[in-house]
Amino acid sequence: MAKTANTPTDQGLRNRGGGPGSRPGRARGYRVNLAITNLRNALIDKGFGANEALRFARMALSQKGVQIGAGGRVHYQGTMYHATDFVNNPLIQWVTGAKAKAANEATLKADPNYQAALANLALTRDQQQSALDAQRNQSLLDFGDPTFVQNNPILAAQAGANRFGTSQLLQQAYGQAQQGYQRNLESAGTLFGGGAQSAALAGQRAFAGQQQQAVSALQNLLQGLSMQRSQADQGYALGQQNALLQTQQNLAAEGRLSASAPKMRFGSYNLWRRPGGLNQPRRVRNPNQQQFPTGVLRG
Repeated sequence: MAKTANTPTDQGLRNRGGGPGSRPGRARGYRVNLAITNLRNALIDKGFGANEALRFARMALSQKGVQIGAGGRVHYQGTMYHATDFVNNPLIQWVTGAKAKAANEATLKADPNYQAALANLALTRDQQQSALDAQRNQSLLDFGDPTFVQNNPILAAQAGANRFGTSQLLQQAYGQAQQGYQRNLESAGTLFGGGAQSAALAGQRAFAGQQQQAVSALQNLLQGLSMQRSQADQGYALGQQNALLQTQQNLAAEGRLSASAPKMRFGSYNLWRRPGGLNQPRRVRNPNQQQFPTGVLRG
């Protein structure tokens, strides 16, 4: 017979009081399968893949001290959990390797060789970017137009006050050329003729072309400096990854890192029964859920 979504898939189920085909056996199988499904779905919501979520759910529910109650709830260390709550239990963090991963990350970041590598990378990046910023500021100062300076009022004032900036020199050359045209036309007696207007327009076009050429050269330079600054950031990020990988390899060779996830086999599932008397385990109910999920598989 083919297995369905609600058919237990683990042979370790302890069917006390009935065989797999008996009514008590089917009820216990449904309870276990429901717990596996609910915990699997909760792990998927945490970002795990469907297959690894199923494997981790089966591992966790078959650990010592874990008991499965009615409705697929999990009883562990005196508390009854829903799957959405049990997924945050330290046992799940251990089974999935999250605990080992956090410990390894702390060991890596605390390693003095890794910290020294990061410091050298940051120093190299900062020196490169400092030189690029100095070149950028000098280029803006040499151009002499404060409209191209952003978020630096001191540099903008200095650029505007630079009488020998490229923008200022172009403006001066244009003014001198216009004055020269005017003197030549006055001496020739044609100041108010068509030749004067043609000369003025020719001078304006020449000035506009020179100014556009200078602005384009400045913009290309600034764009190139920005790209080099981004490349310095990318170099630091790449170096950081390489330093982390090298440190990880060194620490692993020294045996200072833990496995990402424990190597465990699937064990048997234990069912929880409410004991009599006053010492009953505390049950945690989900206030936002009136009925327990029916165990629909996702993924």
